[in-house]
Amino acid sequence: MDTIITEKPEVVLIFPKTIEIDFISVDIPYSIFFLGSYVNACGYPVKLFDQRKTSMNSILDYIRENNVGYVGISTMTGPQLLFSEEFSREIKMTNPETVVFWGGVHPTIAPETVLELDVVDYVLRGEGEETCVNFLDCVTAGGDISDVNGVSWKDDDGRFVHNPDRAFMNVDDVSLDWDLIDGEQYIIPRGEGLPSLAFITSRGCPFRCQFCWDVIVHDRTFRYWSYDRGAREAQEIRH
Repeated sequence: MDTIITEKPEVVLIFPKTIEIDFISVDIPYSIFFLGSYVNACGYPVKLFDQRKTSMNSILDYIRENNVGYVGISTMTGPQLLFSEEFSREIKMTNPETVVFWGGVHPTIAPETVLELDVVDYVLRGEGEETCVNFLDCVTAGGDISDVNGVSWKDDDGRFVHNPDRAFMNVDDVSLDWDLIDGEQYIIPRGEGLPSLAFITSRGCPFRCQFCWDVIVHDRTFRYWSYDRGAREAQEIRH
């Protein structure tokens, strides 16, 4: 019997604008960069879009022209939600069958407010790398979404369902893929005007500031790349 090889579908990940005006200098959208790097390493072709660098129309054109079936949107509480919803509505208007899932700070702390939107299919709560791959494996295979930890959704009766939280991953399992992003466009002058690039090597914070989302999302834990991993990742930036 011949072996049937099924290619994994392309996934588009979007970081919407955070405010109406355009900034000249912005930092790398690490939320989708970390996620996209991990998802791509697990075999799913990934395309990253930063609306602060690429127009909404251009992003939507890419999704339409390539018939992308899975779109993830990273969003924080605040004005970014407006652009996230606009993206989702435009995507669903083009193809209602496109699976739209949200992740990030706001969907994690308030998933039901997101699922109330008729243009969002799923919320991926908390740390997204392992959850996103398990989620994609499940939905592409027609599996049972209730088996995927870290996912929130609405059942056929319109009830909110929150699958169990996912345990924190080993951050050394994540490596940034600089082929997915044009790092040069995020180099900006700081201090005495020297060119610099923001670089994240850790997650979480041990403190309990009442105003901060980190208390909920990272549960006051602080994790970081090992020295060897951090050194290797820094070398990749230089290349």
